[in-house]
Amino acid sequence: MVTGSDDTSEWIGFVVHDGRVRESMNPHLPADQRQHAQQLVDEGARQRGQMVLTVIVEVYENGQAVPQVQLPPESPLNVEDTHRIATIVRGPARDALAAWR
Repeated sequence: MVTGSDDTSEWIGFVVHDGRVRESMNPHLPADQRQHAQQLVDEGARQRGQMVLTVIVEVYENGQAVPQVQLPPESPLNVEDTHRIATIVRGPARDALAAWR
């Protein structure tokens, strides 16, 4: 989250758990900043829509990388949707990882 004008902006970090910006996990934020952070989290969730899958790549010190895909319980996909899963992994997931810095 960024606050302030262009000349005085600053970053404020916050923790989100289960889609909520909880006071217990963000005691460094005053109530108004927690509320603003929650609004940002909620708006991002509305724009993204439902989570379909999670891609995890475990990387080891020997250079080996082990990818895996996890389907959340609310996913519209199931393990038999291999073509749709592969399309997502080879499309938006690959693009997001390539753009990650």
